[in-house]
Amino acid sequence: MAITQILEKYVQGDDIAITVNIGPDSVGSTCTSKIENYDRVTVATFAPTVVSPTEVLLSLAGTDTASIPAGKYRWDVKVITTGGKVATVVIGIIEFLEST
Repeated sequence: MAITQILEKYVQGDDIAITVNIGPDSVGSTCTSKIENYDRVTVATFAPTVVSPTEVLLSLAGTDTASIPAGKYRWDVKVITTGGKVATVVIGIIEFLEST
């Protein structure tokens, strides 16, 4: 699987919904996804929902993003196959802008 890189920008308090392609060989797999600072501390965890055999929707409520300090963070999506193999399929940068 190739890794996709994505840059996203949101304002603190925004609801987030990102649909990502996790690949055709991911049928039956599960996904995990998190946002972490550059010290590798998790600041939020996406709630992944399978929307098709090859796509997953990552969502995070505005009440959760409101508490994330403004700045840039890393995020990723990992696919865990039914056999237990873990593969990172998406990595990216997410930036939260200060709410006005």
